[in-house]
Amino acid sequence: MKFATSLPPFLLVGSILCLAGCGNSDADQSKGGQPGSSSSASQSSSQAPQLSIGSVKFIYPTQQSHLGGVEQVPLVVQIIAPSDQQSTVSQLKIGNVEFEKRGQYWYSTSDLMITKAGKQNFDVQAELAETGEWVNAPALSLNNGSFIQASSQQIYSIKGLAIDLDDSTIFFSNPYDAEIYELDFTSSNAEIIYSGEPTSNLGAFIYWPIAIDSAADTLYLSEDKYSYNQQESEDEYTVSLVKIAPTETQKYPDSEGLIKSTRGLFLDIDSVMPMSGYNANSPIPSILSIDFLSQETIQRWFLDGDNVFVESPNVRGVNDESSLSPDLNILALAGYLDADNSKVLVSREFANDAKQGESALIEVTSASTGGTPRVTATFKTLLEQIKPTALAYNREGTHVFIADANKIWKMNMADYTKELVTSSSSILSKGAGNPIGNNVTAMALHPKLEYLYLAADTNGLIMVDLATGNRITVVK
Repeated sequence: MKFATSLPPFLLVGSILCLAGCGNSDADQSKGGQPGSSSSASQSSSQAPQLSIGSVKFIYPTQQSHLGGVEQVPLVVQIIAPSDQQSTVSQLKIGNVEFEKRGQYWYSTSDLMITKAGKQNFDVQAELAETGEWVNAPALSLNNGSFIQASSQQIYSIKGLAIDLDDSTIFFSNPYDAEIYELDFTSSNAEIIYSGEPTSNLGAFIYWPIAIDSAADTLYLSEDKYSYNQQESEDEYTVSLVKIAPTETQKYPDSEGLIKSTRGLFLDIDSVMPMSGYNANSPIPSILSIDFLSQETIQRWFLDGDNVFVESPNVRGVNDESSLSPDLNILALAGYLDADNSKVLVSREFANDAKQGESALIEVTSASTGGTPRVTATFKTLLEQIKPTALAYNREGTHVFIADANKIWKMNMADYTKELVTSSSSILSKGAGNPIGNNVTAMALHPKLEYLYLAADTNGLIMVDLATGNRITVVK
């Protein structure tokens, strides 16, 4: 996916593997033949048409990622073939590690060994099946230095996170610089695809949650900010819904000032849930968000053509345990669409208005019998000694990932048993790598692979290998 932007595009240096004409100044990087041989690709180019294998996307670990002291890692890459050529990669090698292809991804047959300190570069070589030539790609660069720096840019805070289900493109927001980025897995560049007006109050919390409509390649942002009102001599808080499509960007302010805060976004663009509409016969594409400072802690944007507006879904708790009162500190939201089984899961920090008791998960569902949809909140389970700051369902909607202070849990929603996925806590640790921190505000699961991405505020964009619990920093 590629979004339109008014900014100059980033130069993706060396993202194409080719047999000739790459202009590489390093003689060793332009050789063909077997890995490490001296046969010239330029000689063979006179005998056969020039072929390119396309771009190499480093899925895990990502290009220029920081490994947090992990000394050996399995590798996963994806090769995107050029659209105008039919070339085939028959073998792939990074450093001294060989690969095998399974489906659309290449998996290392052994772990890549890393030293504990500093940056290391690993040669990337591929064999073209059509010619038998080996060509060199730009090296994979990994960092294990004492200073955590990842990707080609330094970004202060990452709070919003979304992943395209069709092509696995990752988007994230940096609210304090008022920017949304698209991550390039080939070069590790983060391209700015949207830039807004920075907030006037850098000391106040803002979140910039995002969500994506993968089918339409359209990103939605709940843009919250403070603007200084000179007449009133104070900062005013506002929220706008921003629709970022490949060809245009549209902004819809909450002109009535109904939204007092925003955290988390969940899209129901196809109006699957009954609450996405006035009644069963009038479905309207909707976007749900948490408004933790309002009496109506779940807010809903209706996307009724060009008429975009806010209206609360009027959630009713089945009992006192199911309350979503703002006094209970509503923290996170996740949703799952599955016809009549569609659901929204909300976390709260406290059990009563005195801000006491354990955290809990509350499920919000809706039903319609021909009239106004009935939206119901139902208490599901307590979360003992957990402060759930972000939630994300698995692909099947049977389990939910729960972000906690320095930890990520995975809970079975059938019996509420949970397992520790990863932890950088000194008391209860699992996996190795960089610290998660106390403020994970969004999570996204890779559409096909077992990796979980975390928007970890000033700790950057973190990627968790669910098989091991190891954590790498993708952007910071």
